[in-house]
Amino acid sequence: MRRKRSRQAKPWQLLLFLMTCIVLFVTTIGMLGPLLVDLATTFRISVAQAGQLATITAFPWALTSLITGWLSDRYGRKPLLSISLLGIGTCSTLAALAPNFATLALLRILTGMVGGAGPVALMATVGDHFAPVERGRAMGWVNAGFGIATVAIIPLVGAIAGAWGWRWSFLTVGGMAFFLAGGAWWWLPATASHLRPG
Repeated sequence: MRRKRSRQAKPWQLLLFLMTCIVLFVTTIGMLGPLLVDLATTFRISVAQAGQLATITAFPWALTSLITGWLSDRYGRKPLLSISLLGIGTCSTLAALAPNFATLALLRILTGMVGGAGPVALMATVGDHFAPVERGRAMGWVNAGFGIATVAIIPLVGAIAGAWGWRWSFLTVGGMAFFLAGGAWWWLPATASHLRPG
């Protein structure tokens, strides 16, 4: 009952947190666009080759999403979302230190594998903590993160790369992911309706 009263008292806080997580997930995939020329120059490859980083991130992301719905039903949204954010933070931070393109590519594959768990758990969280009558509006606010990431945060990542180098862009995304992982673990309400099969 205490969780229910807390959720109803400040639903905007949960929506803001989840929207910020969406911003992070979209930025994680989309950040490569403004970095391609710098990455190609650093690793002495073509821009087209550097662009394959987006594919090798998105493909495992999609595959992971197929199984993480079941995992979030069994183990809960909160742990899955926390692990996803922590994994993105770790992979992005290590990507900033990548000595060669092969290492960066491997880290982006791992980013996709852990990243795919996050949006699934996040959307299920909305369903868990908002009644059907308010769920559509809640989804609208959360999904506003897609637009915010595209028009503001991804260009900001590009600006950071222009000012201090592409490695700082990865560090910025990694730091944001670590911050949100901590928020998810300590602040996010426990899942209200996931089922544990008997």
